[in-house]
Amino acid sequence: MNSNLELLVNLQNIDINIDKITKQISDIPQEVSTLKENFEQETKHTEELKGELDTIQIDRKNKEIELETKESAIKKHQTELYAVKTNKEYTSLQNEINTLKKDASKIEDNILEIMELTEQLNHRFKEARNNLKKDEQNMKDEIKELEDTQEALSADLSGRQKQRDELTVKILPGALSRYEKIRKKKKGTAIVKIKDNNCSGCNMKITLDLINEVRKNKELICCENCSRILYWEEKE
Repeated sequence: MNSNLELLVNLQNIDINIDKITKQISDIPQEVSTLKENFEQETKHTEELKGELDTIQIDRKNKEIELETKESAIKKHQTELYAVKTNKEYTSLQNEINTLKKDASKIEDNILEIMELTEQLNHRFKEARNNLKKDEQNMKDEIKELEDTQEALSADLSGRQKQRDELTVKILPGALSRYEKIRKKKKGTAIVKIKDNNCSGCNMKITLDLINEVRKNKELICCENCSRILYWEEKE
């Protein structure tokens, strides 16, 4: 293989790895952000459960106060029964007592419902709170792992970039410029192998005359269809 072409093939292998590592590094901040967002959502859900629990406990307290008021009124009216002088007054007072008792009974039912709901909410809240503690630690561990990975990838990238710099000075400026332009246009792949008489970049058939020109290794030959630089790999 032409020495200049061989250098370009090696350069492309380095560039492919650089692109891969760069992509991995660029993805890490989003992964960290996603972990934090998921934890924030979980925290919000736990806080909402706590808010529901606080609200329903206040509601229960208010119902209990309301029940005490009704029961006090019942006792007061029951005492007043002994002091009434007419049947009409007695009947009116008794009706008032019965109404208060019905209201008190409804409030008692409400309190029982609230107690049952409180128990359910309390269980859900404790479970969510416990899970939150575990998930917070898991999030921190995963973020630390991602940060360590990012550091290792950055070191790897730096080493490969150094290799690239050392290699590019050995390549003729015109060939390097041509490679860079094609690589940019073709999204990373500027040089491709001829395989089964086809361009492995676009899979189009290569003429025998063009294949022979490539095999001479005298100059850089491009695919007539996709414009990528072609090379021939002799079979051992």
